[in-house]
Amino acid sequence: MAGIYHSEQTKSIALILIANSICGFAQGITMMLIPWYFTQLEQERFFILSYSVITFISIFWGVYAGTLIDSKNRKAIFLYTNLSGALLLMTAGICGIVWSVLPNWVIVCVFAIIFFSYYIHYPNLYAIVQEMTNPRYYSKVSTYIEVTGQCSVIAAAAVGTLLINGLDSFNDFEIFGNTVYVFIKVEKWDMYQIFLMDALTYALSFVIILFIKYKPQKAVLKENNNISSMFERIKTAHNFLMSNPVISVFSLCSYAIFIIVLVQIFTLLPLYIDRHLELGAEALGLSEFLYAGGSLLSGLLIKKIISRLSPVHSISYLTFVTAIAFLLTSLSKMEWVLYVFCFVIGFTNSGSRIFRVTYLFTIIPNQIAGRVNSMLNVLVTVIRIFFISLFSYSFFSEGSNITWAYFILGFFALLCAVILNLINKQVIAISCNSGTNISRQDP
Repeated sequence: MAGIYHSEQTKSIALILIANSICGFAQGITMMLIPWYFTQLEQERFFILSYSVITFISIFWGVYAGTLIDSKNRKAIFLYTNLSGALLLMTAGICGIVWSVLPNWVIVCVFAIIFFSYYIHYPNLYAIVQEMTNPRYYSKVSTYIEVTGQCSVIAAAAVGTLLINGLDSFNDFEIFGNTVYVFIKVEKWDMYQIFLMDALTYALSFVIILFIKYKPQKAVLKENNNISSMFERIKTAHNFLMSNPVISVFSLCSYAIFIIVLVQIFTLLPLYIDRHLELGAEALGLSEFLYAGGSLLSGLLIKKIISRLSPVHSISYLTFVTAIAFLLTSLSKMEWVLYVFCFVIGFTNSGSRIFRVTYLFTIIPNQIAGRVNSMLNVLVTVIRIFFISLFSYSFFSEGSNITWAYFILGFFALLCAVILNLINKQVIAISCNSGTNISRQDP
């Protein structure tokens, strides 16, 4: 990032990315292991129903989080969320030490804590980065966010697989004619140990954020704090989306990949591996690793691969590719197809997020960015609740019936790809005319 901003901004954005990656590493392990944990206990319906309730509650939390992001110091929000996460996860870990075995409700609560933190963390992350970045570098910075985030996911997938299974390996190597024996043993971790690690990463992230140099835009804070109530703040975001219906439709359809990938990872993938392919935890770890690898490759190369296309066209094509991947996976029972599928959706989800964030940075005023992004997250959450509730029926957890869920999600993505293709000219026209009334902090 050298040369993009003056040195203070470069350092601040770099610290934000480092803190985000460190926190995301342990979070990724926890969020991968918990669904698999309940699948192995044959309590996947309990988890899916719990996930449905958590997702429903997040609708209200997401709306409130958006008002906080736009009316409070965004660095302070990062600090408070990391500190509270560290304390809550530390408490869960200590309970595990005291009780030896954690009850299912505690594990679900930990999942909820991390899940809820996403709803304020990422809108706040994008809002503060947008505020600190010169508009002509939005695309580049959104790519940095994606690449660093996916590096932490790759590490989480590799370490998570090791922690699920443990390792007991004995190998010999020839070095200059001499035989060297190496014995590697890694004990399988309990859930409470992983929660303690999560707590430590939250604490480390908190310390790093302390060193960020950040001054909020006084005019924006004054404007937002003068709004009399939370409902008035929410109404501002609602009015923006209602007065720009094309942007609203584009935004929702551009989230299609994110919606179905999130449903797939937390509710479908463990069942697909365990019941349909009849494989073990190593397949889950490799799937997560390849997903993150596809995401990382996308962050590095997506702009070069489809550089001639606008962000709007790029998202529509990536959504179409994702739809085909889901539909083909629903028809297959071959292990290698799963791995190719995970790599492909990692690539398309990451690429679509880079283009979506870049476009939304351009057209959404920064002083309402937190509320608008949170409002969009709420609408996206409602759609996810529908799919999660649908797939919670016992029909989908029996034998290979989980493949029908993949088919349904693939059809949904295909429908969104068609809509995106129909409105792309209008969306591009809006982006070409925007920018004159958007408040930003230009370096």
